[in-house]
Amino acid sequence: MSEVTNFRFLKVHIHLVRSLARTFSAGKVVGLLMINSSVLGAATVFYWLVERWSLLDSAYFVVVTAATIGYGDVVPQTSVGKLFTIGFVFVGVGLFVVLATSVASEFYRHVKEDPMIRDALEEVEAHIDGHNRET
Repeated sequence: MSEVTNFRFLKVHIHLVRSLARTFSAGKVVGLLMINSSVLGAATVFYWLVERWSLLDSAYFVVVTAATIGYGDVVPQTSVGKLFTIGFVFVGVGLFVVLATSVASEFYRHVKEDPMIRDALEEVEAHIDGHNRET
């Protein structure tokens, strides 16, 4: 790559980082982050009190569950904990999906508004289209 290409590549990445920063400062995303943090925090405290797990294990379980990873290495042992988890799965996963969708939508909006990023994406698309025609 030439120095000009490297410089342009760096500038596009700087614009992407700025778009990401604007995404996380958008009111809707900030509000959803606060709601998600509150729910995850409350669930962490619940497992800490009811299951008598450490705060780290409680937070770990909450995040792994909300993100639908579910390793199964930490599981509720009490009936109350199991019932709470059933409800938390729906609420936690739902909030996680809403937050992820909002972040992606807001980021996409910021990216599409930035002419430098938009031009770079159009170049990539043209390159891919040209390559696909050759094969």
